[in-house]
Amino acid sequence: MTYKWLKWTRVTVALVFFLLTTLVFLDFKEVVGEKGVNNILFLQFVPSLLKFFAVFSLSAAGFIIILVLTALFGRVYCSAICPLGILQDFISRAGKLFRKKRKRRYKYLKPRNILRYTILAATVILGIFASVFVVNLLDPYSLFGKVATGLFRPVGIWINNGLASILESMNVYVLYLRDISMFHLAAFIFPVIILVVLLYMSGRYGRLYCNTICPVGTLLGWLSKYSLFRIELDKDQCIKCGKCAFSCKSGCISI
Repeated sequence: MTYKWLKWTRVTVALVFFLLTTLVFLDFKEVVGEKGVNNILFLQFVPSLLKFFAVFSLSAAGFIIILVLTALFGRVYCSAICPLGILQDFISRAGKLFRKKRKRRYKYLKPRNILRYTILAATVILGIFASVFVVNLLDPYSLFGKVATGLFRPVGIWINNGLASILESMNVYVLYLRDISMFHLAAFIFPVIILVVLLYMSGRYGRLYCNTICPVGTLLGWLSKYSLFRIELDKDQCIKCGKCAFSCKSGCISI
């Protein structure tokens, strides 16, 4: 009962954060406003961190809350707040539909610690010297923003314009056409590449990006090792059935 309650709580929170964050990038009608955007992005780790050091204001200290939550409960940000992490869960769940029922879904992946911490160190060092290139390239929020802006937003505008044209033919003017003349193929290709890579990695290996490449995931993963209420396996109760390892999207359980 406790497991189901925790699971559905996480799923609900994740959906809320995912929809709100997606709204920021799809808001071609500009109904959210600057204040709404700031509120929605408050708990996004890298945007909050960069803004905090830019303005030195507690109103941008959401990343501190994330660190506290991680120290208490583990990688809450990765599992329920990060939009790219949640998108990978969607892809992983969809990938399950194409797997054979008896085929092992996931398996233990040996941590690539040298790669992980090298990427994290490079990101921190370049960030200190005011270079955000690597941050923008690897930050999960930034990557999700590129996919949402380059793919989801144009699709949303096309759907809006199509519905608006249909309604106008019936003399209904609830919707109106939006300009999409700024669309460029080059801006479309990069998000497609990102999404294809995520489809492959998430569909086959679950949270491989989060555990191997993402600097935020590496930092919070290291901190979660010492979290107060972290999840642990009871070795005395374990019967070595392997269900936990096969279900772990992060591939972090070895049996």
